[in-house]
Amino acid sequence: MYIMLKAANLNNLNTSNAQPLITGSKVLNVSLPIPPLSEQQSIADYLDQKCSEIDELISIKQQKIEKLKDYKKSLIFECVTGKRKV
Repeated sequence: MYIMLKAANLNNLNTSNAQPLITGSKVLNVSLPIPPLSEQQSIADYLDQKCSEIDELISIKQQKIEKLKDYKKSLIFECVTGKRKV
């Protein structure tokens, strides 16, 4: 809704000079395209699926980062002490 209202450029409806004023009667004439509910649901379902996939990829990357951090600590321990950490 924010994007649609921004695209409608409501500032063009302002007729006063000093204090911005947009009346209700002017806003009533602004048309905003709103897709049918079924299309809105399809869009929401698609976005939910894609967001879920992205979240899963982020989780996998975070797990890899944690493993690399553990490996780094282990490698530093080995180099400093000359011993392998069990």
